[in-house]
Amino acid sequence: MQLLTSRQKVLGPEHPDTISIMSNLARTVGQQGRHDRAGVMQQQVLELMQKVLGPEHPSTLTGMNNLAGTLGQLGKFSEAEAIQRQVLELQQKVQGVEHPLTLLSMSNLASTLHQQGKFVEAETMQRQVLELVQKALGPEHPLTLTGMNNLAGTLGQLGKHAEAETMQQQVLGLRRKVLGLEHPETLASMCNLSETLRQLNKFAETEDLQRQVLDLQQKMLGPAHPLVLRSMNNLAWILGRLDRHIEAETMQRQ
Repeated sequence: MQLLTSRQKVLGPEHPDTISIMSNLARTVGQQGRHDRAGVMQQQVLELMQKVLGPEHPSTLTGMNNLAGTLGQLGKFSEAEAIQRQVLELQQKVQGVEHPLTLLSMSNLASTLHQQGKFVEAETMQRQVLELVQKALGPEHPLTLTGMNNLAGTLGQLGKHAEAETMQQQVLGLRRKVLGLEHPETLASMCNLSETLRQLNKFAETEDLQRQVLDLQQKMLGPAHPLVLRSMNNLAWILGRLDRHIEAETMQRQ
């Protein structure tokens, strides 16, 4: 804050260096969980950027994205969506449809739509993002896998569990290959697939995958970690559905 005050005094409030310091400070405030204050600061930064740099400058678009992200943290998804739509329209115009920042904005907007329960719109946008990312970065790039994972989650929300399963199987296979078996994102994919299999009443397959998850989590996190306990509870539930009630009870007691 002292640095910002000094720069405002020496350079003036509209100098690019002053605006940059304000933006960095707003990010730090947000990282501290003070999202209300961060949002106020980001709004001030954005207004200055629009005035000094213009509405289509890359830094202005970044400022809009930052504000939208904070609004999302505050649960103000409708406001975040409105800003993200503006950003996306400008980025498509200025940077092109296939630019990485444009794809990121599409992904952010799809996530906001998902958060609001607008799953049909989210699915449409996520399919567009995935097609463009696969074309630009290849089928094994981490962003491609994230796009597939996000789309699979939306498909699950729409009740398209069979299609979600197919996509999650692909993501899991690629993450095992690219990231390794013990990577957190690989474990997350295993958990996601396990939940989809459960939705499809494929309890034997769910049990097998859930045991793999539990073994890896116990190895990596220790026996008392909350995620390990959750996995044990999930496995106990599956065992109950398989009429193996004694095993389920034993695990629940643990």
